[in-house]
Amino acid sequence: MAEVWYRTLLRDEVDETTALAHARAWRELAAIREVSASYAEGHEYCERALAVCDRFSQLTELRGARVRTLLQRSMLYRVQGNLDDAVATVREARRFAETNSTDPFTEGLVALREGGLEIVLGRGAPALESYRRAEKHFTGISPTNVDIVRIRQITCLRAVGELTQALEQADRLEAGFRTKQDDYRLGQVLLEKAEVLNELGDQPAVAATLEAARRLYENRTTLEALRWHRHVARNLITTTKDPLAAAQHLAAVLEVASAPERADLTRTMLALSDLLRLSGDVPLQPRLWLTASRAALLAADWQRASLDEPATRWSMHAQREEIYAAGVLLHARIGDAEAVAQIAETGRADVLNQILSGKTGLGTLDELRVVPAPADPSILSKVFEVGAIAATTLRTGHLAAPVPDLPLPGHLPPETELAGHADVVVLAQVGTDTTGWWSACTVWTRETGWQTRFEVASLAVGKLLAALSRGDELPQRGVTRATWESLGTFLFSHEEIWSGTRDRPRSVLVCPDPRLWQVPLGALLRDGVHLADVAEVALTPSLRTAGLMSNRSRTRPGRSPGPAVSILDPRLPGHDLEHEALNTWPNGHVQLPDLDALGTASLLYVNGYGDTAGETASLGHTNITLERLANLVLPPVVVLTGCWSGTAASRYGTDPLSLAVGAVLGEADTVIAGTGVIGGIGSALVVQHLLPLLGSGVPVCRALRSAQLRVRDEHPELGPSDWAGLCVMGVDARWTGEIFTRDA
Repeated sequence: MAEVWYRTLLRDEVDETTALAHARAWRELAAIREVSASYAEGHEYCERALAVCDRFSQLTELRGARVRTLLQRSMLYRVQGNLDDAVATVREARRFAETNSTDPFTEGLVALREGGLEIVLGRGAPALESYRRAEKHFTGISPTNVDIVRIRQITCLRAVGELTQALEQADRLEAGFRTKQDDYRLGQVLLEKAEVLNELGDQPAVAATLEAARRLYENRTTLEALRWHRHVARNLITTTKDPLAAAQHLAAVLEVASAPERADLTRTMLALSDLLRLSGDVPLQPRLWLTASRAALLAADWQRASLDEPATRWSMHAQREEIYAAGVLLHARIGDAEAVAQIAETGRADVLNQILSGKTGLGTLDELRVVPAPADPSILSKVFEVGAIAATTLRTGHLAAPVPDLPLPGHLPPETELAGHADVVVLAQVGTDTTGWWSACTVWTRETGWQTRFEVASLAVGKLLAALSRGDELPQRGVTRATWESLGTFLFSHEEIWSGTRDRPRSVLVCPDPRLWQVPLGALLRDGVHLADVAEVALTPSLRTAGLMSNRSRTRPGRSPGPAVSILDPRLPGHDLEHEALNTWPNGHVQLPDLDALGTASLLYVNGYGDTAGETASLGHTNITLERLANLVLPPVVVLTGCWSGTAASRYGTDPLSLAVGAVLGEADTVIAGTGVIGGIGSALVVQHLLPLLGSGVPVCRALRSAQLRVRDEHPELGPSDWAGLCVMGVDARWTGEIFTRDA
């Protein structure tokens, strides 16, 4: 009926009296195409509406029509999964609305669309602000839209951790919509409520809430219905109640999402990943399990590579990480070590690596742009083909068609490059499933090639990992030696990592899971032995990062010799020890007021209080930030002795950024920085021994290890973060008497 009505409006000739009706009709036809998933037609109708707006731009009533058409176009992009264009189109709508006085209702629609995109991108706080702004615009004008934004606010409150408030809002709205017998809004609220209850871990309540929504969604194919089917499947998988029923719900999602007329990449990707969590009671051929995993991974990587705005790319990474973790888990269980390493490496530091490879400059994080990879349409068609095969197979129990061969996304460095990094290369990945926390430790050595081991965490280690994943501070005291040893065995289960000796340590390069950056890895125990006893440890955001830094160091023109320069805070405990050690530097020591006076130097030393982990960190009384370091030309070696200076935020969602990464972007070859909360006296004692060793030509990794072990042995009262809180990132450099060079 809607189609007929709007087609009828379009029968009239377009002139000044009918222009608004034509623009509205084309936009509403595009909205119908959104619902029917005919996206190409929807974009065509948006173009026709905008053409009318352009032709009659002198008419003030068409200003709102243009804004609403742009918002409809952004919605088409959003449901297609084209988030960059969705964001750009909403911004265009906002700019036009701000420069051309539009009505409050239109301004409310802009805020509504902005909030929706922020939610899709995983940014709860700005989404909540947008929805509250929209509610103010709609109040007294549009009760329907007030209802919409209040429902959406449940999602935002959940995203920012306000679960009690989110549940209270859901209960209020549920009661109201039941009274009004508004089934459409009731269903939306029940889906949001199920999400909140899932976050609270109340699976029986999740099941009851989804059951209440069954009559609204069970036999439908709307986006809300697909969401309901996936929620039910995940609840059944989590509670291990009925895997066969879970399989049927996933089939319902895949049948619709993978169909040619829908081609919904995000929902196909997520359902294929959920499929991997089904128990062995579901009759799926091993080949299909593996191919479903690779299809989900390819879809996730296509999404990543197609986005050129880092904020968007990072916000979607949390969703993709669920796909990566499921792929790691599957390939670890079948013992495909190289595949586990390749999956764990995929996307781990891709924006950082684009900067290091010279494809973009930093400036500020807000202004940063990356280069999207060329999209391969054949990859998408293969993903949807696998989704359709999986749907039919889940329905019938029989393989519906030959399963296509699919590659893994990404690649690993060649063995010659790995051998240049370290004796042992480690990719540490952790995750959770229905049994709790797990670890997939994957290592490479010259002798063994790639190997992987899968471990399940003890209760104590699981609690520690849960705290780290929330971004909680690692306790400096109170972690028992037994738990610390369990953590070491859990994370680094391979004998090769521990096969060195005190006199002949092995070099170990670790690429940590983002949740492990504040763990002082050298202090981990196994059979009563600290890792630092038997290994010289360095960290890297990704293996690709290590390769790019190594190549940059090897091909860089020679650097001029210079003194050690420092920015010191005399209020810190241990300041005198640091100052005294710096004064022993062979080319002299110069104290600076700030980084603007950097000049030519061989080593930069900064101490100070670090305030947080990740990209928002600052250090010292001069407030040194990632962006400040990244936009300088720094000496080859930089030492940042402050809490959090080497620590990425313990979460997925961005590259593993830190002040140390800022120094890497500022062309430092080697950075020594703090993991988590490091002890001021302990780190000063370490530096007291470290700097003379560096000045005598001892390579950085060896010098730091020697200094740490000496401090640990001489000061048994110090905890793990006191003596092992400094880490090395970058190439292993050696002082030659004039400059630092890459250690062979």
